[in-house]
Amino acid sequence: MSNPVKRLLIVEDDVRVRDLAVFAARRSQYFNEVATASDGVEALRMIRHLQGNDEWAGLPDVILTDLRMPRMDGVQLVRALKADPEIQSVPMFMFSSFFQAKDRERALAAGCEEFYEKPISLEGLVAIMSTIGARLGQTAPRQ
Repeated sequence: MSNPVKRLLIVEDDVRVRDLAVFAARRSQYFNEVATASDGVEALRMIRHLQGNDEWAGLPDVILTDLRMPRMDGVQLVRALKADPEIQSVPMFMFSSFFQAKDRERALAAGCEEFYEKPISLEGLVAIMSTIGARLGQTAPRQ
């Protein structure tokens, strides 16, 4: 059995969706720690602070980011992170409520593992979190 993914960073500007995503991540049982950022700028600032800092026991194990956010969108965030040798290997996933096929192509070209249509239900978000955990080689949720 693989070790469960421990640290998830959710980057989402809508506080209601962000809170629901945190709840869904915990309910999926794949993540022990969940941190949040309200946009790409805040996420980058948080990651830069975590690099070399034991505060959160290291960098996130996986990042889930919204596509459309103020200041720095998800594609810009993923490109910036993929350019950093210390975090470029961290799996990154993107989701959005309003997107076109070109948005998915841009996200994948930037380095995302997958692009999901953002559900508006808790069950849909739990399914995404479980899919991400399983896709990363997790064989069973934590107990």
